[in-house]
Amino acid sequence: NDVATGYALYRTQAADEEYLDAFRTLQKLLKGADAPPYFYYLMLDAAAKVERWPEAWTAWTQWQRRRPRE
Repeated sequence: NDVATGYALYRTQAADEEYLDAFRTLQKLLKGADAPPYFYYLMLDAAAKVERWPEAWTAWTQWQRRRPRE
């Protein structure tokens, strides 16, 4: 699970408006323990774009728990 390669793939898919593929890429990346917290925010956005509302909600709650606090 190479995070940098996966992130580059996600960005390409999102830029090409391949949102379902981008969503699936993020699902795989988030299974790894080394995924940064902002990936949950990206997952929220990707899930919403493909109308996967339960996954969007889960991503939002995970991002809220893991994001840096000021």
